[in-house]
Amino acid sequence: MCKTLLSIFLILTIPSFGQNEKLFDILPIKEGKVIYTDVVIVDSTDKVKLYSKVKKWFIEQYKSAKDVIQLDDKENGEVIGKGFFETNWQNSFISELKVNVWHTIKIYIKDNRFKYEITNFTLKYYVGGTRYSTGSTVEEAIEDFGKDRVRNTKNYFVTVDSEIVSIISSLINFMKAPNKEDW
Repeated sequence: MCKTLLSIFLILTIPSFGQNEKLFDILPIKEGKVIYTDVVIVDSTDKVKLYSKVKKWFIEQYKSAKDVIQLDDKENGEVIGKGFFETNWQNSFISELKVNVWHTIKIYIKDNRFKYEITNFTLKYYVGGTRYSTGSTVEEAIEDFGKDRVRNTKNYFVTVDSEIVSIISSLINFMKAPNKEDW
């Protein structure tokens, strides 16, 4: 009887650990890390044009591609950058913190398609001092963040997810937009 119940439990729970696993039911997780990834088809566009567009997108998205791009390999079709966006986290009823969400964005390019991966999320924020302690900058992986404040963290992760989806949408729209060659 006990083995039968264990077998039924395993059959029902194993599929829930697949690709649809999410942190706080919001941020997608794979192998314990938050990751946004997909392959996007861009019809009739060769690797060289896609590479050029990726570089331009980094400039527009992050304002300083020179500071953001960490790897630029035209031959292999890889561009990797590290950037951040700023958010506000309502950490208590009366307190809100500005949080920089650092992330790595990897873009792999082939003829007629590209793959993006956005991962390595790190949250950096400053916690002010009190009369009993000095203030300090906190840096932690998003996977370790806010486990003691579930409701506030869920609300915050909705904001983070929205920002990331906006970045992805910007990338896809930019890559699929026709070239403006007639000026």
